[in-house]
Amino acid sequence: MLKVGFDRGVSRFSALLLLAACVGAPEAQHPQTQRPQALRGPGSHLSVILKRTASGLTVLETREVAQPLPRLRVPEPGPWHLVFRDARGEVLHETFMADATLGRGEFRVITDAGLEAIEPHHFARASAVFRVQLPVAEGTLTLDDGTELGTARISLPSH
Repeated sequence: MLKVGFDRGVSRFSALLLLAACVGAPEAQHPQTQRPQALRGPGSHLSVILKRTASGLTVLETREVAQPLPRLRVPEPGPWHLVFRDARGEVLHETFMADATLGRGEFRVITDAGLEAIEPHHFARASAVFRVQLPVAEGTLTLDDGTELGTARISLPSH
């Protein structure tokens, strides 16, 4: 049981106001059940698995993760530009990322001087599966590299 002292001029009414502020309203205790579906807050994000083919983007899986949306401190620039917009067209998230259809292989070679070296080789794939992390909201995801590569509708996962 909570005991509140009333010395130093604190009235019982002030103590009740303080207690009510600390406990809060029922909707403050369960914000995800009371808020609208768009933007449940900074405590979670969506993990979306996409497939990129010549015909565009396909959403393979959408899952809500109970952790804040990760932020890259020093993002590496990439050729793909990803923009996530809500139904009104406002940008909710935007980032640049590496081309997921570009693969890399490393092979051991012997140089002209007779030394071993690792030689990188890049190759293009017709399709790629990759993950993006987005704010919790429904919207449209657009991927481009100067020309539009695809658009996908992102819906909230059903629990």
